[in-house]
Amino acid sequence: MRESLADGVLDSYVQRLIDALSGKVSIVLSGSFISVMKEMLEEGSPLFGRFGRVLELKPFSYSDLLLFISGDKRI
Repeated sequence: MRESLADGVLDSYVQRLIDALSGKVSIVLSGSFISVMKEMLEEGSPLFGRFGRVLELKPFSYSDLLLFISGDKRI
Protein backbone atom coordinates (compact mmCIF):
# COMPACT_ATOMS: atom_id res chain seq x y z
CA MET A 1 0.00 0.00 0.00
CA ARG A 2 2.83 2.37 0.86
CA GLU A 3 4.47 1.83 -2.53
CA SER A 4 1.22 2.39 -4.44
CA LEU A 5 0.94 5.99 -3.18
CA ALA A 6 3.20 8.94 -3.93
CA ASP A 7 6.36 9.07 -1.82
CA GLY A 8 5.59 9.97 1.79
CA VAL A 9 1.81 10.24 1.37
CA LEU A 10 0.92 7.27 3.57
CA ASP A 11 3.43 8.30 6.24
CA SER A 12 2.01 11.83 6.28
CA TYR A 13 -1.55 10.50 6.52
CA VAL A 14 -0.62 8.29 9.50
CA GLN A 15 1.15 11.27 11.11
CA ARG A 16 -2.00 13.43 10.79
CA LEU A 17 -4.13 10.60 12.17
CA ILE A 18 -1.89 10.23 15.22
CA ASP A 19 -1.89 14.01 15.77
CA ALA A 20 -5.70 14.13 15.55
CA LEU A 21 -6.22 11.42 18.16
CA SER A 22 -6.24 12.69 21.70
CA GLY A 23 -4.85 10.79 24.67
CA LYS A 24 -2.60 7.78 24.69
CA VAL A 25 -2.95 5.79 21.48
CA SER A 26 -1.47 2.47 20.43
CA ILE A 27 -1.19 1.75 16.74
CA VAL A 28 0.37 -1.44 15.44
CA LEU A 29 2.08 -1.16 12.08
CA SER A 30 3.32 -4.36 10.55
CA GLY A 31 4.92 -5.27 7.31
CA SER A 32 6.98 -7.94 5.67
CA PHE A 33 9.41 -5.54 3.98
CA ILE A 34 11.95 -4.78 6.70
CA SER A 35 13.54 -2.02 4.61
CA VAL A 36 10.20 -0.19 4.32
CA MET A 37 9.57 -0.46 8.06
CA LYS A 38 13.10 0.81 8.82
CA GLU A 39 12.57 3.81 6.52
CA MET A 40 9.71 4.91 8.79
CA LEU A 41 12.16 5.11 11.70
CA GLU A 42 14.70 7.28 9.88
CA GLU A 43 15.19 10.98 10.58
CA GLY A 44 13.30 12.99 7.97
CA SER A 45 10.37 10.57 7.85
CA PRO A 46 7.02 12.08 8.94
CA LEU A 47 6.79 9.29 11.53
CA PHE A 48 10.31 9.76 12.93
CA GLY A 49 10.31 9.84 16.73
CA ARG A 50 6.70 8.71 17.06
CA PHE A 51 7.39 5.07 17.87
CA GLY A 52 7.46 4.17 21.55
CA ARG A 53 8.45 0.57 20.97
CA VAL A 54 9.76 -1.27 17.93
CA LEU A 55 9.73 -5.06 17.92
CA GLU A 56 11.20 -7.24 15.22
CA LEU A 57 9.28 -10.50 15.29
CA LYS A 58 10.88 -13.60 13.86
CA PRO A 59 8.76 -16.04 11.85
CA PHE A 60 6.93 -18.75 13.78
CA SER A 61 7.98 -22.33 13.32
CA TYR A 62 5.19 -24.71 12.34
CA SER A 63 5.15 -26.18 15.83
CA ASP A 64 4.87 -22.68 17.40
CA LEU A 65 2.07 -21.85 14.99
CA LEU A 66 0.15 -24.98 15.98
CA LEU A 67 0.54 -24.10 19.68
CA PHE A 68 -0.63 -20.57 19.00
CA ILE A 69 -3.69 -21.69 17.06
CA SER A 70 -4.58 -24.28 19.71
CA GLY A 71 -4.45 -21.63 22.46
CA ASP A 72 -1.65 -23.44 24.29
CA LYS A 73 -0.23 -21.16 27.01
CA ARG A 74 3.37 -22.41 26.63
CA ILE A 75 4.24 -19.68 24.11
